[in-house]
Order: sequence, then structure tokens, then C-alpha cells
Amino acid sequence: MDIEQLKRMIDERAKENQLHLKDPNSIEVGHMELNSMLHIVFSISVWRNQKWFDIRTWILGNSGWKPTRKGLHFPIDDYKEFKKELEKLENFV
Repeated sequence: MDIEQLKRMIDERAKENQLHLKDPNSIEVGHMELNSMLHIVFSISVWRNQKWFDIRTWILGNSGWKPTRKGLHFPIDDYKEFKKELEKLENFV
């Protein structure tokens, strides 16, 4: 998927009610609930004409969901290598 296709998808998804992300340049791909006040959010964004993948913890505060500093943010081009390394964990789980 090229940058323009991703931007169009982001525009379409922005019309949907995403639980965590309100950024018009990002798509919340999914999330995992650790408990009622802590989620891990998976997202893709476009910044400076480059696609990025983000895995971040979000916490529920008085004013709604907020991202924490705990997380990973890297170019989408590195995703396949990240997934390959992550699959190595399968041997130990």
C-alpha cells in the first residue's frame, strides 16, 4: 500500500469512532485490553511522507484515553523484520 492509499484509508477510518486515536494521520488497527484502565494500542500513521507502525500503552485518565511513553514506534518498512524476531518468542511461550 502506498502513502496516498494509506492517507485515504486514514481519512475513511477517521469517520469511524476509534476508541483511542483522534489523530487525523493515524489508524488504530486494534488494541489489547490489559485491564479496564490500561490498553496496548496498535496503529499505523503517516508522518513526513513515511509510514510508521506504533505499539503503545494507553491509560484511561480523568479526561479519557492518553498514550504513555511506553511503546515502540518504527518505520513500517521494518515491520517484517520485527515480526520475524517476534516469532522467535513463540519458541519460549
